[in-house]
Amino acid sequence: MEAQRSFAGEWSAQSLPVAVGAVLKLRLCELWLLLLGSGLNASFLPHEEDVDFINEYVNLHNELRGNVIPRGSNLRFMLVWDNSYKVGCAVTPCSKIGHIRHAAIFICNYAPGGTLTRRPYEPGTFCTRCGRRDKCTDFLCSNADRDEAVYYQFWYPKWEVPRPIVCDPLCTFILLLRILCFMLCVTTVLIVQSHFPNILLERQIIFTPEESEEEKEEEEKEEKKKEKEETEMELEITEMEEEKEEGEEEEEETQKEKMEEEEK
Repeated sequence: MEAQRSFAGEWSAQSLPVAVGAVLKLRLCELWLLLLGSGLNASFLPHEEDVDFINEYVNLHNELRGNVIPRGSNLRFMLVWDNSYKVGCAVTPCSKIGHIRHAAIFICNYAPGGTLTRRPYEPGTFCTRCGRRDKCTDFLCSNADRDEAVYYQFWYPKWEVPRPIVCDPLCTFILLLRILCFMLCVTTVLIVQSHFPNILLERQIIFTPEESEEEKEEEEKEEKKKEKEETEMELEITEMEEEKEEGEEEEEETQKEKMEEEEK
């Protein structure tokens, strides 16, 4: 982003009062700009790192502020405060905002955040209130350690590819809890199987009175069948014994007849 150099006179201009009508006109114009109400399609939105688009927005902002007090200046100086040291801007497409379609919102955040009750700047010479370890760079206070980019430990933006595998403390706790529960279930199953080896062979003893009566009838039928079969077997055995006895008697009679014939 291009930044205009700000001198003491311009800094002191920031403390001038602003008319209510001028501010309202400025906000309406900026709202029209941010929502891109001219019918711009979302597919033509710039890339996140398109500096030209940001500079174009800054220039248009300066033109809109040309009719109000303070006069036009760079967004870098209009959004941030005198103690701000980081600025981040982004644009996001929106399919519909109110009655406006194919809109986009351009937002800038700064650190440290918060709303202050005083004006954003104080009159004075640039770089006169920098810290001991700060340097004056382009009429601004800079500190390499303070201005260093800070990354979140368990968060990565969507456009960062390839995305690393991230597991925060909650994820780690749930993973360990699941492993512990799995080990507990396995040990419980092993203990139960060691004490009851035939637990899977047992039948489920759940019955109703109707089922018990049917089972009794079936058992009685089976007993009757068995008794009938036993009686039939006994009858067959007795018949076989009788036939055997009759055969023996016939043989004895034939032998007696033979002996009598021989004697004659």
